[in-house]
Amino acid sequence: NLRINYRGRTNAPSVNQLQDVLDVSNPLQVSTGNPALKQEFTNNLNVNFNTFNFLTFKYYAVGVIVNQTSNKIVNSIDSISRTVQLTKPVNLNGAYNATAFYSMGIPIKNKKLKGSNVNLTTTLSSIRGVSLVYKAKNITNTFLLSQTAGTNIALKEKFDLGINATVLYNKVNYSLQSNLNTDYFTQTYSVDAAYTFKNNIVL
Repeated sequence: NLRINYRGRTNAPSVNQLQDVLDVSNPLQVSTGNPALKQEFTNNLNVNFNTFNFLTFKYYAVGVIVNQTSNKIVNSIDSISRTVQLTKPVNLNGAYNATAFYSMGIPIKNKKLKGSNVNLTTTLSSIRGVSLVYKAKNITNTFLLSQTAGTNIALKEKFDLGINATVLYNKVNYSLQSNLNTDYFTQTYSVDAAYTFKNNIVL
């Protein structure tokens, strides 16, 4: 099964973003609108291929999702004086995010565990954000790589057990604030169980 979807949508600036009026409710962080703002336009492309073998019960899926925004409305941070910061919405190009994944499901070949399987999923993401800091374009690049492994075990159509583990690598780079660059790992583990009693009562 191959599916290809494209969607495009606009996002108009709000009234507050368009009003050229200073908001001084916080004297140290003043904000204003921008009457020259253009509307955003977002392109979304989704390509997905999957296959299921009815003889072996093996499942494979691979996909790519891409989002790109033109004239993205972002905040521009500037200063009026040494102590007063000015925030103003502006249009910038170059923002996008892309994700690719591969997933597979393999049945457990045991008659006592009929309906049980092992699932593996690998996901790779690249996210590019843009902003304006003191009239300089700041680009944020985020790289994500995750690996998930899980199993679903079914016993006599009464007891179901799910075990999942995910390891995620996260790396973030800033073009103007390299001191904020970071990379780290996140680990997530989960277990869930269900038992079916008589009269189809499930705990």
